[in-house]
Amino acid sequence: MDIDKKVVEITIVANKEIASAVRKNLESIGMEYSNSIAGRRDLLQERKGLLKMFGTGKSILYDPITTITFLVSSEIEGEIINFIINKGGLNIPGRGSVFSKEVTLIKAHELCQENKIRNIETKMRRLFSDLTGICCIAQKGDGDLLGKVGLETGGGVPAITLGIGTGLRDKIGLWRVAIPAEKEIVNLITTSHNVENVMEMMIDIGALDQPGKGFIYLYPIKMGLVDVKAYVGLSRHAASIEQIVTVIDEIKGDTRWRRREFSKYRSAGKKRKYLNDLVNFTLICNEGRATDLIKAAMNAGAGGATISKLKYLCTEKSESRKISPAREISEMIISENQIEGVVKALEESGALDEDTYGQMFCSLVPKAYTYMGKA
Repeated sequence: MDIDKKVVEITIVANKEIASAVRKNLESIGMEYSNSIAGRRDLLQERKGLLKMFGTGKSILYDPITTITFLVSSEIEGEIINFIINKGGLNIPGRGSVFSKEVTLIKAHELCQENKIRNIETKMRRLFSDLTGICCIAQKGDGDLLGKVGLETGGGVPAITLGIGTGLRDKIGLWRVAIPAEKEIVNLITTSHNVENVMEMMIDIGALDQPGKGFIYLYPIKMGLVDVKAYVGLSRHAASIEQIVTVIDEIKGDTRWRRREFSKYRSAGKKRKYLNDLVNFTLICNEGRATDLIKAAMNAGAGGATISKLKYLCTEKSESRKISPAREISEMIISENQIEGVVKALEESGALDEDTYGQMFCSLVPKAYTYMGKA
């Protein structure tokens, strides 16, 4: 079904109990469906006992999370985000994050449109718009190394999920045996004025300028509230540093006061060749269909994709119950002039039929980086 209109993707990142409770509250005001994916967030914690003698005194704590995403009209974006914050208590550091980004819904099965939510009554609060997302698709096992950049610089708390990479391994002959298909997808939401410096550090620490090490890109955030609690441990003061940061953010009205100097990485970044003005083309479909559909997309010019498993959740009375709860999401970074050919190839391969229940949308990728080979 042709749509081609601007909508908003809302993302909630929280532990399973909070995410589930918020989802049920959203269903009570008319949300029919959402997508859920399990993952983890990395946090810093103080080493105990003899472990203090080794390392820097802090270790990584793995905290299981659930990420919930769904599409809505941009007209109710602010009200929905505030509703989620209020119902989930996300204004308290450590409870989770919620944010939105604009996407273009290109084509979708008639049961896979945006949610029609109306008449939201909720307490409104100031949301932040000076935010940008970083996504890094890296080899499995490198997620902690990359995510730690956000933790140690105050850039943000990383959310890490798993996926399978396709495309690159099939194009480099004998090298494919050295590049595992399993990937870790690291998402980090940080302040727009620090995001490029954090990106540079992730490129260096993850050795992303080496063949097959990964792909990193930026994506714009429209508005939201991002969790700043990166450290787990007892506080010796009346308020934690995260609580203080949250209050100052509210007083200032934005996060520009948190700007930091990264002169080394600013100069290093000028030497790199970046990819600009791309799009993240996303296909969501029933589990088992993504592999064949991605092959069709690659034949139409896409360079490859990262595929992850989703759980499709809908209300009992929704017609969307016809859709399988086992779903897959495939994300491809392509140029705008490739969209038409990829969409046509996917549609001809059955992406919108009732065995697939496909949904295609895209969002902007203003800056990206990966190994491009020696000039």
